[in-house]
Amino acid sequence: MVFDKTGTLTYGQPEVVRVILLLKEKVFTSRLFMAVLGLAEGRSEHPLGEAITRFASRELGGDPVGDVTEFEAEPGLGMRCSVKDIELNSSKQQIALYQNKTSVITRRAEIIESDRNNVSSLLSLATEYKVLVGNRMWMARNGINIPEDVEKDIVSHEQQGQTVVLAAINSILCGVLAIADQVKPEARGTVAALRRMGLRVAMLTGDNWRTAEAIAQQVGIYPEDVNAEVLPSHKKTLIESYQQGKTKVAMVGDGINDSPALAQADVGIAIGTGTDVAVEAADIVLVKNDLTDVVAAIDLSRKTVRKIRMNFVWAVLYNAIGLPIAAGVFSPLGVSIQPWMAAAAMALSSVTVVCNSLLLRCVCYRKPQLSERERGSSYLQQSSERGSKTRLHSGAKNEEKVPLLSEGKENRASSWSDYGTRSSNV
Repeated sequence: MVFDKTGTLTYGQPEVVRVILLLKEKVFTSRLFMAVLGLAEGRSEHPLGEAITRFASRELGGDPVGDVTEFEAEPGLGMRCSVKDIELNSSKQQIALYQNKTSVITRRAEIIESDRNNVSSLLSLATEYKVLVGNRMWMARNGINIPEDVEKDIVSHEQQGQTVVLAAINSILCGVLAIADQVKPEARGTVAALRRMGLRVAMLTGDNWRTAEAIAQQVGIYPEDVNAEVLPSHKKTLIESYQQGKTKVAMVGDGINDSPALAQADVGIAIGTGTDVAVEAADIVLVKNDLTDVVAAIDLSRKTVRKIRMNFVWAVLYNAIGLPIAAGVFSPLGVSIQPWMAAAAMALSSVTVVCNSLLLRCVCYRKPQLSERERGSSYLQQSSERGSKTRLHSGAKNEEKVPLLSEGKENRASSWSDYGTRSSNV
């Protein structure tokens, strides 16, 4: 059983929880940064982009005004565009940003020297901004370096299960945004129940391995069953790799990017509140946004197959006995029935099979309930001695699942207990 992370194990409603600005106010103001970012992400259909747009509008006191051109999104990496003609004349916007005591914006201007060559001219005096927003790989592809102190902040948020987005403007790294998506409360119990049913449970996500491991720890998925940094185009390839050796694979997802994987899986299960494309590609659609229905679907399927086999055995035995009697095979022994009796017996056979099947709906079947052990954290103790073996997928050239943990990687957690020591907030 393979779960997508965003929108499946989590609610899929991410919110910005912290913004770290890396330049001084006189070089690039907070209002201008949020306006540029809000306009750039306004064209994005990604949940993280929508979260940034909502945050920018809330901080500015309204939607930013400006022109966005040359928008280009790279699935699994980030986006780029040009922003110009920004209007920042509303006093309401200024009040909302600077007098909002609950703002999560902080400034770490000492990280990047604001007086280095060309920074002032590239930002404060510019009329058009070339914007890059995305992950580390996207920044690296575009030649943006990440300072060591910024990397420490990124790692800190990732260890808390948050997704970190980097923003560069005119080739200068200007800000870091930490975005959190709440895990569904029933996710841990669902994973435990599926494992109790004899299923192997895995997770795939485009997030980095630290965030993936933090979420996996919360829901009880073993590290070796976590696939991180999976590009949307590689999800189907990942499902194919699991299907090697005639292994039956079920996939649970909700997004457009999940639809090829849902179609490739032996059983595709879509969340009813997900996209229409995912719903169309799936074999099973969960009407409610409740992961326990995944357990119910498998449990009901197994009991249905059991009923089918039971009815088949009953019908074979019934006819094996009844047909010879109706044909007069036992007439010499004085055992025979009238034709009307044979017709009634045949009808009774059909009625018996139908009634036995209806028992699933009327009497026999009850949706399985998660036990306290499955809901509680004690289930995770089974993972405490398991090594951290998250599989990392990096870029289009890496389609095979590659263990990320290798000799000499001392910064990786060797077990869940060690990981918990490093990140007590998870």
